[in-house]
Amino acid sequence: MFSFETHLEMTPSGQFILPQKAHKALKTSNVRIIIEAETIRIEPSRELAGCLKPFAKQVIARDDARETAWTEAMDEKHLRD
Repeated sequence: MFSFETHLEMTPSGQFILPQKAHKALKTSNVRIIIEAETIRIEPSRELAGCLKPFAKQVIARDDARETAWTEAMDEKHLRD
């Protein structure tokens, strides 16, 4: 298990930069921040839900999107056979 400790300075807007060492340890640029009392944890985030939302032409419900994708995939598969 990788472990190290460092001190960071937070900007007036509440931002800070993770050291390259931490970035490499997380192995992702998507992180989840958990704040419990006075403890803050930064964990790699494997959940990407919503990360492409700014690029969506329209917003549709997840279940509707899943059904549409499934139907299109099955139509494509069976039309090729």
